[in-house]
Amino acid sequence: MEAIRRLGPGLTPRRRRPHRVPLGLVLLQRGLVDEATLKKALQAQREAGRGRVGEWLRQLGGVTEPQITAALGTQWACPVFPLQNARHFLQAANMVPLALLESFRMIPAHYLPGSRLLYVAFADRIDPSALYAIEQMHDCHTHPSLADESAFEATLEEIRIHPRPHETCFDSLRDPREMSRAARNHALSLGAREARLVACGEFLWMRMVGPRQEGNLLFQLAPANS
Repeated sequence: MEAIRRLGPGLTPRRRRPHRVPLGLVLLQRGLVDEATLKKALQAQREAGRGRVGEWLRQLGGVTEPQITAALGTQWACPVFPLQNARHFLQAANMVPLALLESFRMIPAHYLPGSRLLYVAFADRIDPSALYAIEQMHDCHTHPSLADESAFEATLEEIRIHPRPHETCFDSLRDPREMSRAARNHALSLGAREARLVACGEFLWMRMVGPRQEGNLLFQLAPANS
């Protein structure tokens, strides 16, 4: 309970960090869009009050999805992971609770047990705090990458249809005593011999390992604000 009490108050909603170079400028510098098309996309974005500039450029027919993903990779200085051609994510998907995958828009794409290296594919932006939490939970190293939006959504949807019997997310528990009681009950049901707890965005993530199975608990303590 002390660990929950200590970590809980420090949780804060995530705020999007600005890119060092705007996506539109990257595409302009690469000659993939002209200034007039970029201005139209930015104007449409302002008038609608929603959406990313890359989405508006695609609607205007200025760029393709792979070109946008490659430009995002330039922004974040990381490679593009070919999710559409990979199936290893099914072996690694349960390493991270589904609610975290949806919240951070990331997918454990490929895990190499020998080197304890996990490739994590993000849809649009890299979140270092999520990578750190995964590393703490699994004693591994993470390697971030970007993936095409359509491939990401199709992969996440496939992950959703697979059962996760020992994964629970609480979005209404706030009292440390109630949270500790829920954690204790979950640990007893698994016969857990080891438990780890880490703050991850607006969540507390608890991972428990038993003799034959492991489970995850999530406590959402602050509203998402991306």
